[in-house]
Amino acid sequence: MTHPLPYPYTVASAIRVNSSLMWDGRPCSVISFLNMYTANLQTRVSFEVIIEQARPNTVHVGYIDVRTSNGNPSIPGGYYIGAGNKRTGCDLRASWHMGMPSMFYPTNGTWITFHIGTGTDPLNPDTDGDGLPDGDEVNVWGSDPLKYSTAGDWLPDGWKAQYGIHPTNNVANRPAVGGMTHFQKYCHGCDPRVADTDGDGVNDIDEIPKSPGSDPTDPMDGGNPTNCVTVKFTVGDPSSSQSERWELDLTDLATGITRHVANQGYGTVTSLEHSLVKGKTYSYAIRWTGTNRPEGPDYDWQCLINDSAVPGLRQGLYGTGLFFIEDPDSLLNVLFNGDDINFALNRKGIIHVPKFELKVSHPMGNSPFGSPAKYHWTPNKGSADNLFSTWTGEQFKIDVVTIPQIDLANLPNNAITWTASSGEVIPNNSLSHTFTWSSTGVKTITVNFPLWGFSRTVHVDVPNVGILGENAVIASLLLDPLNVVSVGLIGTYAQTAISNANDIYPVAVSEKDAFRHAYWNALCVSSVLVNPFHVLSITTAHEFTNRADGQQAFNSTMDLYNNAVGRTMVHMNLLLAPDVEAIAMDFIQKFPSGAFMVWAGEGSENASEGILIKSNYGKFY
Repeated sequence: MTHPLPYPYTVASAIRVNSSLMWDGRPCSVISFLNMYTANLQTRVSFEVIIEQARPNTVHVGYIDVRTSNGNPSIPGGYYIGAGNKRTGCDLRASWHMGMPSMFYPTNGTWITFHIGTGTDPLNPDTDGDGLPDGDEVNVWGSDPLKYSTAGDWLPDGWKAQYGIHPTNNVANRPAVGGMTHFQKYCHGCDPRVADTDGDGVNDIDEIPKSPGSDPTDPMDGGNPTNCVTVKFTVGDPSSSQSERWELDLTDLATGITRHVANQGYGTVTSLEHSLVKGKTYSYAIRWTGTNRPEGPDYDWQCLINDSAVPGLRQGLYGTGLFFIEDPDSLLNVLFNGDDINFALNRKGIIHVPKFELKVSHPMGNSPFGSPAKYHWTPNKGSADNLFSTWTGEQFKIDVVTIPQIDLANLPNNAITWTASSGEVIPNNSLSHTFTWSSTGVKTITVNFPLWGFSRTVHVDVPNVGILGENAVIASLLLDPLNVVSVGLIGTYAQTAISNANDIYPVAVSEKDAFRHAYWNALCVSSVLVNPFHVLSITTAHEFTNRADGQQAFNSTMDLYNNAVGRTMVHMNLLLAPDVEAIAMDFIQKFPSGAFMVWAGEGSENASEGILIKSNYGKFY
């Protein structure tokens, strides 16, 4: 080998090679050159080269001055200088050799580490884990591929580069757009270039938790804290060494957006609140980002959620609701001693933030099976507080479900309460109840979630279709000869309504059905020859026949409602007969205003899920 100093040298008196020693607990190969000396300086020096097996591009060289006062070597020929008995660590102590002030001479206790190339890990494209590939750090940005934060401001180089900030610029405490600092923007997953990252109309600075808050990265919450559960996350190194720096990563599994809790120093513990959107699932992981311990990292950590290391069902801060923690890798710890091994690597936990829904079904009878009541924050067709329908004597079941689905077996006391207008007493925390009504009319069931601060209501109409079918009612009316004309016209107008509905609406949709029933009743009440009592009796008996034929209750609820609206649409011509054009125009004008009842689901009966809404797609309740 070639000596780096410009003077003659001799061969070492002994060379030892060992490929099975340990360097700070890491396997290494060692070559020891013992008792080397230079002819003109009469100085014996030993040194060894240590190559870590896991990092072949990093070489440690240790020097020891072995000269004694009588010139004899002081170290036995088989002695391993550093790997077997490391003397001084990796500090760079050096001295000027007496008589040679112009030459640097490594003397007793000097350790020098050489990196081949950049010193980066050839098996890892991002050696320092800062999110910026090593090649880009060296060739594009000129940042340090071995430092998580080249500028030393605790912001990772990759995050800065993502937003066009040079990694060497110290910007952590500088204001970003919208009033937050760059470090706050990083921790909350926000874009430092804009004031409203998720574009929901609420600026990031107004969404971050403030007893409580919302998620500045997710427009689904509408910037409204009631749609979120606020949770406190804690990470850091509280051990006696106080040497490690950690970050906690909180990732929305639906969007991939990650928020953080980041230590701004070594051996510190940091807590930060994040708001999690109801109905979503998140992962959490902790990530080691550096140490100030001279002998290397010890990977001690603390990871807590709401100041606790207990998984399972937990309550959010400020009464914002419940969330459920799965911690299969035991990341949650008051203090975990890593002892030179990063046990947190590749481990994660899961947080479910449930959004409650009510699932409506008819376990018995010819009615919709598994019809879910869909709850959304913005009321629209098929959304919260819906109107359903069922027949007398038919089972109507309501189940409490969560999205995502979690185990609700261990809910706190009175977490769920029920109120039924029909007087049933349902035990608190019941997750299901089946109703059967013998009386008609609209029934109201409210399920309250006091820990979440909201309630959900289902309205159920039990239609009154009388006790006789259409043919039986007509037969009884015709017993009186004076009723023949009235009853006959009602039948004629029924056929007229069917014919006109087919002409106007060739496809079967709920608008067609609403027109047919409203138009039929409007024709009847617009004729001076038709008895209004006969109209009510026959049109109601028509729905009794539908029940007997096995039709679903919500069809009759809709028909009876539209019949009643039709009977208010009185338009007679000069002959005291129905003005058919005026009646049709009246329907066309009223329909967009929500005057009629239709199926949900774009007017399709099969897609309606048994939900009844207004003709303008609004809700009745």
